[in-house]
Amino acid sequence: MTDRERLPDRRGAELVDFEHGGRPWTLTVGRFADGRVGEVFLDTPKASAIGEIAADAAIAASVAFQHGAPLETVRHALADRRAGPLGAALALIDAYQAQHNRSGLLMTPQTQQGKATR
Repeated sequence: MTDRERLPDRRGAELVDFEHGGRPWTLTVGRFADGRVGEVFLDTPKASAIGEIAADAAIAASVAFQHGAPLETVRHALADRRAGPLGAALALIDAYQAQHNRSGLLMTPQTQQGKATR
């Protein structure tokens, strides 16, 4: 097992609001200095079991990223589960990264800098 690569305490975060399954979601993405995804959080404004499960799955994916798993590997592992909010969120990250590679833009203009709250 590889050592965990930690993100700095203060870092930027990219926020993306999207709808999945008729429910609004907010995806928060933190990156390592080299641009790799280092953490993802999923939140929904309405308390629900699916919201809690999605939040927990995002934390588990974040731990995988911090132990060296590439985004593509985690997304591929969830390929048959793209109906879930985490699969949808990772597909969004992929799409935004492709856009970034073409245009040099960040995921969203709603980028925040600050101390992680989770």
